[in-house]
Amino acid sequence: MVEKIEFNKRGRDKKGPAPVDETKKAEPEERFDLNKFNNQSKERKTKPVSKRGKGRPKKNKTTRTIRISDDAVDIINAYKQIANKETQDDAIIDAFRKAINDNAITKDQKNVFDLLLDVKGVKAFFYKNDEDDD
Repeated sequence: MVEKIEFNKRGRDKKGPAPVDETKKAEPEERFDLNKFNNQSKERKTKPVSKRGKGRPKKNKTTRTIRISDDAVDIINAYKQIANKETQDDAIIDAFRKAINDNAITKDQKNVFDLLLDVKGVKAFFYKNDEDDD
């Protein structure tokens, strides 16, 4: 015969939760410093970032992309051919200069145009190249 095994089940209900040790406050290794952060971001901005553009820019120019229709591109290229300009940039700037010099725009419009060039920081570039071409 097999002996009957009894388990001692007394005292099971009286068990409480396991004791928890006190949690100590964590201290950061380094606190945030706004001046240090600003200096790092300035350093990141001053580092040259190489961006790949479409094609090879000429004359070390920085470029942006604008959307114009195919017909407008053909007009610009045709003007570039007859004006003997090297690039589309030169052709467009030449057309603007001729419009301004031929008084095709009013004095008020010219003042606004100059103001917008000044705001964008390209006024000196626009008028400097005008003197070079003449």
